Amino acid sequence: MRTSTLKATISFTRTFQTNFILKKNIALLLAAVTSVASIFLWTGCTEEIDGVGRDVLPPSDLINTFFVDTFQIEYETVLVDTVNTYRSPNQLFGSMVDPQMGRLQAATYVSIRNLDNLFLGDPGDLFLDSVVFRMQIATTYGRPQEPQQIQIYELTDTIPDSTLTNSRTQISFDNSRNLAQNTEISLNETGQGEFNIRLDDEIGERLLFADTAVLNNPVAFQQLLKGFYITTDPVAFTSREPGAIYSFIGASAGTVVEVFFKRREPNTQAFVSASETFGVTLSTPRFHTVKRTEVAGKLFEETLLNGGDEDVYEFLEGGALIRNYIKIPQLNKLGQVGISKAVLKLKVDPQFLGSEDRYAPPTELSLALADENGEIIVNDDGTLVGLRDLEGGVFPSYDSDEQAYNIVISKYVQEVVSGEVSNTGFYILPRPETYRMNRAVLGGLNHPTLKPELEIFYFNFP
Repeated sequence: MRTSTLKATISFTRTFQTNFILKKNIALLLAAVTSVASIFLWTGCTEEIDGVGRDVLPPSDLINTFFVDTFQIEYETVLVDTVNTYRSPNQLFGSMVDPQMGRLQAATYVSIRNLDNLFLGDPGDLFLDSVVFRMQIATTYGRPQEPQQIQIYELTDTIPDSTLTNSRTQISFDNSRNLAQNTEISLNETGQGEFNIRLDDEIGERLLFADTAVLNNPVAFQQLLKGFYITTDPVAFTSREPGAIYSFIGASAGTVVEVFFKRREPNTQAFVSASETFGVTLSTPRFHTVKRTEVAGKLFEETLLNGGDEDVYEFLEGGALIRNYIKIPQLNKLGQVGISKAVLKLKVDPQFLGSEDRYAPPTELSLALADENGEIIVNDDGTLVGLRDLEGGVFPSYDSDEQAYNIVISKYVQEVVSGEVSNTGFYILPRPETYRMNRAVLGGLNHPTLKPELEIFYFNFP
């Protein structure tokens, strides 16, 4: 984790004052305050609202509303060593070179499951046509049209459970035989769709002619075929922004190993075409890895890893796991106040979006609380403890017109100043973090034009 530099500013406060008759019913008070605060948000922060009872009510019944936009914040980029990608909804594979972030190589380890009560026929009545690995590709990040050579190797060890795997785990495989043979992947500009890879016939014959008892026994079937390692050859520099990372739906009816064969009709010499699929389900063991290399001379190394131009740029990236940490140390100095609205704006530098916005920022973000050690707080089930602002499924999203994220943290700020939540900061993560490669180059605290902005509207209780 990198030490960040505080934003050097002198705080000032703009004050608005309005009057109204206090009610004993707190619901009416909050409704009135909310109404007044909304007026301030819409009419601007430099106008004073008159005509609400001034010179009529005593000073003790006045509510002062304040606007602050000069809070110091701590802001840093955090590189994540490992993350749990076991049974992730989507898996990653492919190779790309990001001009700002370095080379990325993604690979998936996946097994397939047996079928219950399966009987393909007597071996003497079966004839293999082909075997195909079919995958449903959901998204592609980079240049999907550029061909990449597929690599699929057979695992020689079984995939362990989630407690023994993470995004850096490696499992042995037989790299002497590329089961994908000479298959290249190249997609249209959408980077989506079904993609079929013809595998080595030996895999099909092994499945087709296996003993029925093996095909119907999960443990025996896993020994018959432990699974596959899927990636691509490292992409060459055939363009200024070469390669892409593909995301395919791991547990999908469109992701299967399908065996095509002919079966002899009983008591005849006629053969009919048939097929059988061995799929990937929600419970099927699988995970993916992402490795970053060749960062020398890239913006990522020059401004982050080597500490040069510190705090001019910050970075955020899914898949390759780069998060942001935010802390607002001065919040506790506000005292017992009511928060009308708090918004943190993070600005994306458009010069690093790539040609045709190839390197689009994450569409949505997640926010997660940090503990006193600066680590993300997790629930017992491993899920992140998010900020309450996200209740109801509303996540901060990228505004392509503003080229920024406007992150509402009103409830979080209120809970900090009220003492309900410790002021230990929070993390900003791409959503989803593990299987969308989208990245953003953001203005840091010392950026001349794109530094983050924090605006807080609050009021004093009379």
